[in-house]
Amino acid sequence: MYIDGERLLLATSTQSGTGGSCADAFPAAQAHAAARGRIIVGIEVDGCPLSGDEVNTAVARAKGASRVNLTTETPEILVGSALLDAAEMLRNTDGPRDAAVKHIRAGRLGDALREIESLSKRWQEARQAVEQSAELLGVGVGELIGSGATPAGVGAGRAGGPGDTLALCLKEISRCVRESDWSGLADVLEFDLAEESERWFERLVDTGGRLTASSERGATRTATRAA
Repeated sequence: MYIDGERLLLATSTQSGTGGSCADAFPAAQAHAAARGRIIVGIEVDGCPLSGDEVNTAVARAKGASRVNLTTETPEILVGSALLDAAEMLRNTDGPRDAAVKHIRAGRLGDALREIESLSKRWQEARQAVEQSAELLGVGVGELIGSGATPAGVGAGRAGGPGDTLALCLKEISRCVRESDWSGLADVLEFDLAEESERWFERLVDTGGRLTASSERGATRTATRAA
């Protein structure tokens, strides 16, 4: 096993016949990554990257391989990247939200409900990403994004963070749809949800940026809201 930064190389010594299989070296590679607080996030078997379900069969496929490259990453980088991606998801909810409001004002309720369905799906995906990120770091959602925590400061967030107000906002949207309160629905979308979107976007960009900036790699990505 050879180590090069965040990459681990498993290779057999086929000419001398003294090397074990790459599959035999997997436990040591996993232990090495874990000891450094890193997670294996990418696998290449003889130059072919594995993806999806193939990763689950990596050990079996490595038995006949002469070279396996493992890419590792810190949990902080993974979470930071996920939060920045979630921020981009929220930025992309502006269009469906504004379109829904216009449809409601014009009486096109069917079109409005279709936009709201798209909007809800994107919010759900963003929140799922945040919840999974918090789980990876072993903290609550409010702790993760409540104060833009850094790795050393995770857990210092405020209780009653943005997740609570978002839940109330989404509950009100559901009530408006259920009771056909279209005027109230338009107001919630145009004002309350727009404010929630801005709040979540700023928290996600702030926390995601802090986590990626403080990682071992030190590389950052930024998300910007369109004017």
